[in-house]
Amino acid sequence: MNRKISILVILIMVFLTGCNSGGTEANLAAIDIPLPYQEGYVQDMKITEDGNLTLAMYETMNGGKKAKATVWQTSDDGENWEQLYEEYFEPNNLNKETVEILMYFAGDGLIITKHDYIGDSLEVTSEEAYYIDEFNNGSRKLFASNSIKDFGGRLIYNNNGIYINIYNEEDGQQIVRLDPDKETLTDTGIVGKDEYEYVYYMSSGGDRIYCICSVAYEGTKEEKEGTVPVDTSKYIKGRIYDTTTGEMSESELLNKAYQVKNQKKFYEKWKGENQYSYTYMPVFCSNISSEEESYLLAHNDGVYMIDSDETKLLYKDKNWKGSSNQISDILMTPDGDIYVHVYLDNYADAQLIKISGGTHS
Repeated sequence: MNRKISILVILIMVFLTGCNSGGTEANLAAIDIPLPYQEGYVQDMKITEDGNLTLAMYETMNGGKKAKATVWQTSDDGENWEQLYEEYFEPNNLNKETVEILMYFAGDGLIITKHDYIGDSLEVTSEEAYYIDEFNNGSRKLFASNSIKDFGGRLIYNNNGIYINIYNEEDGQQIVRLDPDKETLTDTGIVGKDEYEYVYYMSSGGDRIYCICSVAYEGTKEEKEGTVPVDTSKYIKGRIYDTTTGEMSESELLNKAYQVKNQKKFYEKWKGENQYSYTYMPVFCSNISSEEESYLLAHNDGVYMIDSDETKLLYKDKNWKGSSNQISDILMTPDGDIYVHVYLDNYADAQLIKISGGTHS
């Protein structure tokens, strides 16, 4: 498994939802989507305007001395895959270093971050970031900005721009708009500069960014002593940012989606210092097939739809249970189809499924 991914996963894996209670039983079926090839890891996926599923995949080769980046597209749910892009990356020092990459769709192109390590260690010797605005046309651009080289593991985009989660000691965490041509970063203000303001997950839908984040919260005496569960509603917040107007609002429905059901499983004794016992977290996206606010959320027992009326279990999968499995991404089409990618058995295997229908409301 990619070392960079390992670190980022540990940093953002918190908060299991309380969706299990009061939910409607699952009644939708899914089909397996064959991956383009078994050796590669899916790092990002998207649906094009004409409805084609597109995957960004990477593979390390030659004992970590080379990394392969590819992009694949299918119009028939994996029966046939067309390769759109292929490029290889090597460490700057082939004798002493190994290389790994992270890939993110950015509009019609890609942003790829490259990380060189000393042997098999976690010691990073250099980091680079590239912008590919068109596949396979030799347009790879090296970013000069240090912030772009090592952003916080999540990139989303829409018609109004590319948005990334970055961190630095001076400003803390920020969600910023990236102009890849000018290499400028503009803060959206979704999270503040307090040390306790932290981005756990964000996704996009239409012109909006949906974010789960934390805010500063001291906790009660009983919470600090560990005699009562921490009231997560006090410091976990769901925020919606309109990328057209720049307006931000808090979403009670997102707050509801991410309330922790059973603290004892997922937290060590809480000391009021933001110290967590990390576990795999759900992934979510906006239900773009609905005119009303609602969300799709996938975790280790299935896929839920959450709206103002109910929490509905759309699809259940017993194979996802267990700490060795990780839901990596969920997305949906305007027609209401849902794609979910899952890593199984500590990344030894992977599954990509499509769940059809049942999300319109």
